[in-house]
Amino acid sequence: LATVDVVRGIRMLERLQVPVLALVENMARTECNDCGAVHYPFGQGHISDVLASISKTSGSVPAFSLPIVPDAGTATTLAAAERTPVLASEMDRLIDSIMRS
Repeated sequence: LATVDVVRGIRMLERLQVPVLALVENMARTECNDCGAVHYPFGQGHISDVLASISKTSGSVPAFSLPIVPDAGTATTLAAAERTPVLASEMDRLIDSIMRS
């Protein structure tokens, strides 16, 4: 259902001529600090399904999957966010993509 809602929202933005700069799947996964295993507490995402549904009309839209990072809520400065490498690298990619748009 959420996938359908996202596609409908994107199509509405297209009709209003509002550009879609990127798709962001927030809190998509978390990595175990002890064993390194990746877990999907809300289930596997469907960002690829959304991209496939909108590619015919929107063309190529960059997509990002941001992990759950427990310390992100307290990372109120850029320096603090940079101490969380996974989040920092994904955020850098997202910002670069938006700036190129």
